[in-house]
Amino acid sequence: IRSCPRPSISYGAMIGCFGSPATLRRMSGDGATAHVCASLQGKLAGSSSKFLVLTLNEGKLRLPPDRLRAAVAEAVRGLPEGAVREAAAVLVARQEASRWDMVTVPVPCSCGSRSAVGEQWDAAMAGLGFASKVIEVGGFGQTRLALYAKDGSEFEPCWQCSTTFNCSVALAVVRHRGSRLLLGSVHLDSHTEDPREDPVLAAIAEARAAVGLDAALVAGDFNYAMEPTARAMAFGGKAALVSERLQSELTKAQAQQASKSVTALPEDLQGFLLENLATPAGRVALATLDGTPEVLALPFGQAASSGGGGGGELGALRLTGLGVGTFPTYRLCNKDNLAFTRFAADEAAFGRDEKEFNCCEGPPETAEEPLDSSEKRLLAQDNEAKATRPKGVLTLRSTACISADAVKACYFEDNNKGHSGAIKKRGSYCRLGIGWMDRLYVGDGPGSLAGNDSTERHSQAVQSDPIFILGENDEPLDHALMTWCVDVPFAGASSPFKG
Repeated sequence: IRSCPRPSISYGAMIGCFGSPATLRRMSGDGATAHVCASLQGKLAGSSSKFLVLTLNEGKLRLPPDRLRAAVAEAVRGLPEGAVREAAAVLVARQEASRWDMVTVPVPCSCGSRSAVGEQWDAAMAGLGFASKVIEVGGFGQTRLALYAKDGSEFEPCWQCSTTFNCSVALAVVRHRGSRLLLGSVHLDSHTEDPREDPVLAAIAEARAAVGLDAALVAGDFNYAMEPTARAMAFGGKAALVSERLQSELTKAQAQQASKSVTALPEDLQGFLLENLATPAGRVALATLDGTPEVLALPFGQAASSGGGGGGELGALRLTGLGVGTFPTYRLCNKDNLAFTRFAADEAAFGRDEKEFNCCEGPPETAEEPLDSSEKRLLAQDNEAKATRPKGVLTLRSTACISADAVKACYFEDNNKGHSGAIKKRGSYCRLGIGWMDRLYVGDGPGSLAGNDSTERHSQAVQSDPIFILGENDEPLDHALMTWCVDVPFAGASSPFKG
């Protein structure tokens, strides 16, 4: 240990050498290793850990194992380079989790590996290098969460709960680098009066009171659709026009005497949506109608004063912003396989140029220019991905320009149910059946996660493109698989070497 040339060795590597965080804590009192522990404590001060977060409302549909693995691989391919390599763990948040996801998977053991019955999500995560399941909360057919790590000894579960009262939520708290990280999978009920997230926030406040919270990653189906907003009116143009027309139609639906109804959009409003959802610039404008709250404030209460780590004063969750030009994650359709075929054909015809153009007129004319080495590499990777991608997985690329017919097939033409792209009324609540519903909230404690200086640092998240998946018998999942890479800061005040 004394001969270690650089004390910048990672905490994960030290765990690998010495076995567990507890071993390192005990070592902090040993004079022979005190200088190494002190160096690591300095290294950890103001450091961070990367997490991958995936959320999918499965609709209780069975997912073919090859499609799930391909969808996960496609999702992480859209993250920044090195995201999988640098991540410490993956949070998988599932809603309406399939009851039929048991498969035969290889299980590591002393003799190499053996076969065992396990969940196909386990196999998909092991394929990415996250073979250690730290904790799993929730039941089949309900809201579930699981945390998969490269090194399970870096995480220590210390609290969990699961409830389906007024909403469906699975929560867990794990210790990592001496801080307490809340993990959540959420499925909010869109038929309740706002604020519909109150039961979730009450459960999180319970966790905060029990063990204290320093940071949070909460993902899932928050069920907020496109709605009229002041932000859209300020944006102006087509966004303001859609906001005004949508408000008028929601008011009409609200005035209907029936407690349950589904109302198709008038032709002009549907036309505005088709036109704008077809291009990146149009989707940026429509994103101003996103109804998901930007901040969820936790109920006031006493934070835990014990349990290790500093702070524990998590007071709010911040919504991770949408990627530029990202497609809505709900309500996806694929009647007669039209969405898949039209989207792929349009993307191939129009290319993936981020410059705005009229999708009805085709791609802009550009002079042929030789590709540099990096462009050739990206093109080769893209072609390889397309060649190996199995049937039933479609990436809704944020840079894609598609036709109005492709948009209509994706969001307005379901299998005769008529709910897609329509206004649904349930009691006193009305909503449009299109939106960015599958989201991620992050939370940082006000004191415990600040760096050594006086400037607080916050978790930074990067979103991948939505992944459209077909379940067994090619039945479409109406929610997209969403993925993020999150950099969560941890402070020296919460170092595992303290106490």
